[in-house]
Amino acid sequence: MSTSPTLKVLILAGGKSRRMKQDKSLLSYKDGKPHPIYLANLCTDLGYEVFLSRAKSEDDDFLYGIPVLKDRIEDIGPIAGLEAAFHQSGESAWLLLACDLPFINRACIEHLMNNRDKTALATIYQLPHKSMPEPLMAIYEPNIIPYLTNCIENKRYAFMCMLENEVIKRIPLEDAQQAFNVNTPEDYDQANALLDDHP
Repeated sequence: MSTSPTLKVLILAGGKSRRMKQDKSLLSYKDGKPHPIYLANLCTDLGYEVFLSRAKSEDDDFLYGIPVLKDRIEDIGPIAGLEAAFHQSGESAWLLLACDLPFINRACIEHLMNNRDKTALATIYQLPHKSMPEPLMAIYEPNIIPYLTNCIENKRYAFMCMLENEVIKRIPLEDAQQAFNVNTPEDYDQANALLDDHP
């Protein structure tokens, strides 16, 4: 009898943050904790095993007490984190969350998990008024591994390489603010201002 893949969580916290000019994984928002801790606590409270994705060059095996999965391939962007995750556990599905999405909350995560399609390549939030889904707030199933491998072998490192013209389940993301991505100091200031306006 087949069993469905266990779901694990990978928080992407290994970007070089050139535009931010500091490590985005150190940024905190309303609760004063680095955002990866906030996301990890949300997922741990939901009963999931959590890992942090970091660059291959990082020395630590733990960050904030959370186990680290280091990229095995350098300089290919966040897709390296997913590759490392499936290398670590190829029988598991992986929920990817980027550490620079400050408006992700428990309800957003639960809704994605509750609507997971285990027969699809991925269950992914579809942004309103856009043709592209949000690949860094999505669940990837083990059956995506051949597509992931093929994209990397062909040096196509964008997530949409895996998702174009394939079976994915798109979940409408009604609150577009939840996909607000912090890449610059100005984005960070804007996110904190918006969070201050929404207690």
